[in-house]
Amino acid sequence: MSPKNSRAVLLLLTIAAFGSPVALGQRPKKPSNLTNYFAGNTVRNVNQPVGGPGILLMGGGSEVDRAFTMYGYPIANGGDFVVLRVSGSDGYQDYLYTQLVNQLPADQRPLLQPNSVETLVVNTRSKAQTDYVKWVVEGANLIFIAGGNQSDYLDQWKGTSLETALRTAYQRGAVIGGLSAGACVMGHFIYDPGSSSAVTSNTAIANPYHPSITLSNNFANFEIMRQTYVETHFAQRDRMGRTLAFLARLRQDESLESPIGLANDEGVALFIDASGLATMQRQHSTGSAYVLQGSRRSTRRIQVAAGVPLVVEHVLRTRLQPGNTFHLKSGATSGVTIPLSVDGRNPTVFNPASPY
Repeated sequence: MSPKNSRAVLLLLTIAAFGSPVALGQRPKKPSNLTNYFAGNTVRNVNQPVGGPGILLMGGGSEVDRAFTMYGYPIANGGDFVVLRVSGSDGYQDYLYTQLVNQLPADQRPLLQPNSVETLVVNTRSKAQTDYVKWVVEGANLIFIAGGNQSDYLDQWKGTSLETALRTAYQRGAVIGGLSAGACVMGHFIYDPGSSSAVTSNTAIANPYHPSITLSNNFANFEIMRQTYVETHFAQRDRMGRTLAFLARLRQDESLESPIGLANDEGVALFIDASGLATMQRQHSTGSAYVLQGSRRSTRRIQVAAGVPLVVEHVLRTRLQPGNTFHLKSGATSGVTIPLSVDGRNPTVFNPASPY
């Protein structure tokens, strides 16, 4: 076999094992109106992710260091990191490039140190369409979306080169994650309030078709996240009721067989591997993750209609603690599962009365 053919075979084997290789070539010129922050090597690292892809969901309030160091850094394999936001500045630069690296085992630090960390403030659709943003994002091994308003992300990024680049990176094996609103846009279905105030659980239970309830979909279309809805700041902002209302709407309006709600308290993370196994970690001594899913056997949608209170019986509520897992495809879990009902006609609303 000729050297040229040997190289071609090696490339095909690499693609089969790891996905499409990272795009090489010279870094495109950065648009003058695009704000970025950069640390590290400007020459792209060609290391492929190892053991990916993965989805990293954080509930807000504080980042979960252990989720990064256990899952993000080993998969990223010393590649390039990217932070995406529509406002703010360089808050993640030192955290990702230095602080978390110092929490890794000493012998892993030289191998897992990011080649670079770059924050992109992509606050217009025209910026999301640029060659620079596309090149940076699709070649990253870890991409993290900061908190904010998920409607802003959908308005500025959906249907652009940035969205395509997110999918390309995931298909290469990268970790894609976010905190608060950045986690919400990882789901297939996304609460999209626009400029309206966030709907409360009381309002959503009283009328699951309230005008402020708008659910968008098809943003990044990660296959493993099909039929999922992601919620954050869960117990802290008492979002159990609105999540049950959203899931009832999805079952009613979208004819989904079994939509899944993934909900994190603040300081809590779920890492979802390529097979669909979600593992919970948390930053502090309190906080839980929850999986909410209807059962074909027992869940009953008694009243899901406009202008009347929500009534749904026996939704499966699984509570996860550190190290607990839930498999999105099989439903197998090491967490604690109970049936949960909501009846907006009654003063107690939930059965059991404490739904968390």
